[in-house]
Amino acid sequence: MDRRETFILTIFHDPHRMTDLRGRVRHVASGYEASFIGIAQLAQILRKLLQKGKEGKDERSA
Repeated sequence: MDRRETFILTIFHDPHRMTDLRGRVRHVASGYEASFIGIAQLAQILRKLLQKGKEGKDERSA
């Protein structure tokens, strides 16, 4: 079965200061929040949060 997770993504854009994508992501269920610079770091944070959620689900199922 597919699992759905909800995130709030805040993007900061100031073309005079920085051109890289930057912002903050918050996982709604856990309240975990992290800042990121660049799409690669955002993807890394999302993977980490999804893996933690999967581990927690596995523990609850045992």
